[in-house]
Amino acid sequence: MKWIPDPTGRFPERPFYERDELDRECEQFVGNFLHDRYGKITYPLVTNDLEVLLEQEVEDLDLWADLSSDGLEVQGKTIFSPKGKPAVQITLELQDPNRENRLRTTLAHELGHVKLHNYLYGLHAGAPSTCCSDDVIIDASHVDWLEWQAGYCSGAFLMPLTDLRRTVRKAKRQIGLDTEPTVLSSEGQAFIHMVKDAYLVSVDAARVRLLQLKFLAE
Repeated sequence: MKWIPDPTGRFPERPFYERDELDRECEQFVGNFLHDRYGKITYPLVTNDLEVLLEQEVEDLDLWADLSSDGLEVQGKTIFSPKGKPAVQITLELQDPNRENRLRTTLAHELGHVKLHNYLYGLHAGAPSTCCSDDVIIDASHVDWLEWQAGYCSGAFLMPLTDLRRTVRKAKRQIGLDTEPTVLSSEGQAFIHMVKDAYLVSVDAARVRLLQLKFLAE
């Protein structure tokens, strides 16, 4: 990690991570948790594990929050704390059983904020907390580095690189691929759905993660 100027104005400067740094830190964090909890590391990371991970890292986790006043599309919110642990709120709408994959992605996104960004508010008190809407949870623009980093971590927590490589090799064998499929091809769509099912994530989350790691072509 290195420090660079923050063009968004949130902070005087902001942390810059290479992608392999984020993958390594996220995989180690989740792996250590699973090993301590179960004595082994297996995926998918279940929803309760995500909730426990967050509970260990925050002052308060509210899974039934009314976030309507923050915007109709806001699904998660991290309230940063300059002097202690942050609090995380998740919209009650994600308790719908049909939206569990989106809930999991949102939990992992907020965990990314908690792990990467809370300490920044201790360095620069007064910067606003972050509300995470549907359009930035998975695939924020690089311009909004705070959301992009949390979104990348969301994928890395749920689909850790080492395990994902094994899943990709298996999926390619089953589909009969020896190159990276394109995202709109029938093979690419089958590929995305196999990863979705392996890690209990949404189609969008699987697609973005595979594209980020160049396991899938545009």
